[in-house]
Amino acid sequence: MTTLQNWKNQVEKLYKEILRKKHDNHIKTVEELAKNNLQRLLKNKLFKAVQKSSLDGEKIPPPIEFDDVHPRIEHTIVDSFEPSRSFVIPKYYLKDVPKTPLMHVWAPVMKNVHIDDETTLHHIPYLGDYVYENEDNFIEELLTNYDGKIHCEKENFTDDILVELIDKLNPLVLVANDDDDDKDDKDGSENVFEIISNVFADKGSAENLKQRYDDYKIKKLDPMETPPNIDGDLGKVYSFDKIMHSYTNLYCRRCHTYDCTDHTFYNVKFRSKNEGRNKKQNPCGKECYLNMENLSTDSSDEDPRIKSAILEKIKFDSWNNLDRTLFNVAMKSYYNNFCNIATLISKPCIEVFAYSEHIKDDVDSDDTNNAYEDMRNKKKKKKPNKWSAHCKKLQLKDSSSKILINYTPCEHLDSKCDQSCSCVRNKLICEKYCACSKDCPERFPGCRCKAQCNTKQCPCYSAVRECDPDICGTCGADQSDLQNVRCKNIAIQRGLKKKLILGVSDIAGWGIFLNDVAEKNDFISEYCGEMISQDEADRRGKIYDNNGSSFLFNLNNDYVIDAKRKGNKIRFANHSINPNCYAKVMMVNGEHRIGIFAKRKIKKFEELFFDYRYGPNDQLKFVRIERDQQLN
Repeated sequence: MTTLQNWKNQVEKLYKEILRKKHDNHIKTVEELAKNNLQRLLKNKLFKAVQKSSLDGEKIPPPIEFDDVHPRIEHTIVDSFEPSRSFVIPKYYLKDVPKTPLMHVWAPVMKNVHIDDETTLHHIPYLGDYVYENEDNFIEELLTNYDGKIHCEKENFTDDILVELIDKLNPLVLVANDDDDDKDDKDGSENVFEIISNVFADKGSAENLKQRYDDYKIKKLDPMETPPNIDGDLGKVYSFDKIMHSYTNLYCRRCHTYDCTDHTFYNVKFRSKNEGRNKKQNPCGKECYLNMENLSTDSSDEDPRIKSAILEKIKFDSWNNLDRTLFNVAMKSYYNNFCNIATLISKPCIEVFAYSEHIKDDVDSDDTNNAYEDMRNKKKKKKPNKWSAHCKKLQLKDSSSKILINYTPCEHLDSKCDQSCSCVRNKLICEKYCACSKDCPERFPGCRCKAQCNTKQCPCYSAVRECDPDICGTCGADQSDLQNVRCKNIAIQRGLKKKLILGVSDIAGWGIFLNDVAEKNDFISEYCGEMISQDEADRRGKIYDNNGSSFLFNLNNDYVIDAKRKGNKIRFANHSINPNCYAKVMMVNGEHRIGIFAKRKIKKFEELFFDYRYGPNDQLKFVRIERDQQLN
């Protein structure tokens, strides 16, 4: 009977062979690419010309003319390869230039960038000898925050290696089970996962490895869920949901892009709009169904037998599966506008209308039936909101809470926003991105201001949110011409920031200066950076606290803005207990964003400060610096 130790040795041997094979293939690929690049380089005529050129044929450019402030000194250089040759090169001594403060590399961004959690430490940071001499457990605590993982080599136990290892080991296990007299062991395929789990204990249990194996096999057989084929002889008739599922699932309603990386994925059910279904239309041509007597969409006053007799004469033999599928898709968007549907699928208008009557009772066309029935229903008039109820909705759900709750659109279509609604449960206001009804009492209605929306008389300003151009229709937030925009509560979303200058600070290091004049409460800039989770902020904060430099800014209960690696110029604003700016987290089109505003009137070229909200111990050093500056 084969022992478990022998199987472990066999697994380790196969694992090393697979890694060696992958490494050899990688080296071979790199060598081939390098060889091809070298051959292309040798064929380059410019490279050959540079290779043949010598220093004798080159001319030394004339010296640059300097004034008397920078004296010129002739300096002779002897060629080390040919001592007989020498060159006279002018040397200039410049005045002493003050050393600039230290600056770490950072990438400029115009908006917040969502970053996934980094659970692996890229390197052990050097924070000075003082930290390592006085904090013995710093490295251990740092590694604990990253689950003991540090980036030293690539992960070698990938899914493809796991599958290859199982495929090679499985025949050996089956043969061993056939030769073994004792049949108490489990099935051979189950033994394979248990053996690998014993060898690689940190890679998961046997059940987890089996799940990885099955998922990888399924992915190989069906790499991706592609849209169905609707062309040719193999095409079938598909419903709207089957054809448009990828667009529905990948479309982000908040930034209007597909496969968005900034917002958390959520599957919101779309509510079809009713506008325009029963609007009167003009005939699109001679063959339009509107020109035919007794063929209107409202036939209650006509004899249905006349209508049926005319429609029965129209045949649909020329309609292939592609035409029928396109009709199902177009019916969701155009409803009773058969003229547009006819243009889309290149069919006569009367024929398209007749086809809609033909399939309205078809049980296999549920989506089309729903759209058709919705077309028949009369649109309900929306009741205007009373001003008292309008103002009541604008109050914050929990004014005592200082931690903002991250907004996620609710998804229920057929039920009201009760305690099962995510917005109500989190004490939030429903936004325009929610899938609930527009008549939802929890939905934010916007403002009806006719002023500048910069006082608490404006409901949006009072609720610490910017005016929404889609729901605030009277304040001018939807105007595209910035010169004539009356609303002053759209600065963050429009990017109406002040001009800033980066320079050496009088307090510490670098600072940011205003290249303009700002009045009180004027918008200065948005604090942009990496949008990371609270857990990731805790891991980074451990390093920042010992480094003495932190750019973390709490956004809400889920996310923190970190401007150390990515950010904009306002990241250089220093801390002060008497600042001339203040930070405010505002709701802007369903997102929390950090705005920096003027606390008082700020003169041109004045350095900007805002309160970092440090603790009492951390604040002492900044107080000392400010007092020393005042004494000087």
